[in-house]
Amino acid sequence: MAHNRVTLYDKQLSMDAFLLLVILLCLRDVFSDNILITQWPEYISSPVGSTVNMHCFQNDTDYDYKYWYRHVKGEGPVLIGSYIVSSSTNEKGFETGFKLSGTGKKKWSLSLNLTMGIDAVYLCAASLHSHASDIVTQSARFISAPPGHNVTFYCSTAKGASMSSHTMFWYRQDHTGQELDLVMKEYDKPTEHFEVILNSKENMFSLVISSVTAQHSAVYYCAARHSEASAVRHPKLDIIAPNVSIIEPSKKEQCKKKITLVCLAENFYPDHVKIKWFVGNKERKNGVATDPEATKVNDMYTMSSRLELPRKAWKKSSNKFTCEVDFFNGAETIKQTKSVNGIDGGYDRASNITLPKVKIHPPSPKETCSQKNIMTLVCTAWGFYPDHVTLSWIVNGLERKDNISTDHSAQQDKRSLMYQMSSRMKITYSEWVDPSNVFNCSVQFFNGEEYITVSNTLSGEKGFNKEETIARRVRNICINLLFPL
Repeated sequence: MAHNRVTLYDKQLSMDAFLLLVILLCLRDVFSDNILITQWPEYISSPVGSTVNMHCFQNDTDYDYKYWYRHVKGEGPVLIGSYIVSSSTNEKGFETGFKLSGTGKKKWSLSLNLTMGIDAVYLCAASLHSHASDIVTQSARFISAPPGHNVTFYCSTAKGASMSSHTMFWYRQDHTGQELDLVMKEYDKPTEHFEVILNSKENMFSLVISSVTAQHSAVYYCAARHSEASAVRHPKLDIIAPNVSIIEPSKKEQCKKKITLVCLAENFYPDHVKIKWFVGNKERKNGVATDPEATKVNDMYTMSSRLELPRKAWKKSSNKFTCEVDFFNGAETIKQTKSVNGIDGGYDRASNITLPKVKIHPPSPKETCSQKNIMTLVCTAWGFYPDHVTLSWIVNGLERKDNISTDHSAQQDKRSLMYQMSSRMKITYSEWVDPSNVFNCSVQFFNGEEYITVSNTLSGEKGFNKEETIARRVRNICINLLFPL
């Protein structure tokens, strides 16, 4: 059976974590808008045996570690040598015919003796540091696959190095001499044909190409940028840590089956941040959607992450939701956290915490004059927030539970957002007309941290005995007869 075959070339690339800007090719989508390296001349054409000079200049940075690479057609870039501070070192195989020099921190040069007659692309680079552990390797040198199949490239960092301290990238070059194009970086969303998979635990960064076609035939490069590289800042801006806040779901959203918490990191510089979510002490990855990169607004950065939860998880005050923002300031990673608790049995923070006002209302005059055997005391608690209250009655120092009727729940005023609640206690007429009796309404209020007791006390009022009452009634009848209304 005859079939067409697509060949994909995968070259191994070992390099320090830095940015490349080249003579004949220029990296697009470089790692930072504020890092720029200029290289000249753009093209050189010289006969064999002559000497040529090329130069590089750091526009906004003062990196001490500078490099020159050679890229011959069909091969990966090879390090020629490095120029560190004021000392140059040539790599094996480049001891003769290649001279590295520099003028101050910003400019460095390469002189070539073209005795070998090799056509090549030369690349200059600079980095904040020089770590051998920043070398990255790719598992396969060549991969072939028929059209429609899937292909996976694997990349790993050197032993002892952690991908968690790097930002990983995949680049492609369609043919030698053409510029390198950024395919994807870690955490980028999958496209129709490309997807990246980062496994920090196994120190593996993969590129998956789905349903390959002839257009996917190219050289693919894996690259790593150390976190320090992103700490390079604009010369006029200071390093500023982010302000972190959590936006809670609206009242309307809380009626839905799922709610969303939003973590917002604002006004920071530079843009190297990572956002994580924790429920309790466990990191939550399911239901998390984080911006692929920080958004730049007026030279400062903003980034957000969203955590989607079932409503029942939010409606549980024992649940603690924490947003952790890791910010690299150029020297160390600073962790900033913000937490909120669920609101079940608690309050939704729509208003300030306010203690209740409490008052006992005596029996009404009509009820007292009727001299029925049963009187009613009413306790009202009002003007409090949130609605964590418990009402109880105490008579002469002893709690009374019989003949008491209390509202099932506090009622909220829609305008003020404050709550009110009432309770009624039935007592005998003889209890009420005894001044030695002390009636107490006690309201326990939970402010989110502790219980606070607010109470009000009322004593019995001196009344009349039955004989006095009959005499008063006869007197009132006589008065009404003599002075009718």
